[in-house]
Amino acid sequence: MPSTRHAPRLTLVVIARNEAALIGGCLQSARAVVDAMILLDTGSCDETVAIATAAGAKVYPFTWSDDFAAARNAALAHSHTPGT
Repeated sequence: MPSTRHAPRLTLVVIARNEAALIGGCLQSARAVVDAMILLDTGSCDETVAIATAAGAKVYPFTWSDDFAAARNAALAHSHTPGT
């Protein structure tokens, strides 16, 4: 009897600000193993958002409040896969 189990779904969540130099490589390296990519942008004024969008990430703005837990929770609220 064939298995009805499916591979777990996985979302990459990145919290970043002004990471244009690195975000493209980061997202590109994960693309083959994740089902979705989310970037929580905490106020970039460089090309981070444009690069992440071009790489296929969904980008959500977040006003940094010097509270990493708040940023993490906001980012996770945008993920709808069991594995994040």
